[in-house]
Amino acid sequence: GATLKRFTARAKGRGNRISKPTCHVYVTVGN
Repeated sequence: GATLKRFTARAKGRGNRISKPTCHVYVTVGN
């Protein structure tokens, strides 16, 4: 159970890392 939780947390972190920069670029271009 703990291993699965860690795996999902890592996957979520990776998704956020990729999404955050993309959003930042969008905002920078908008400005």
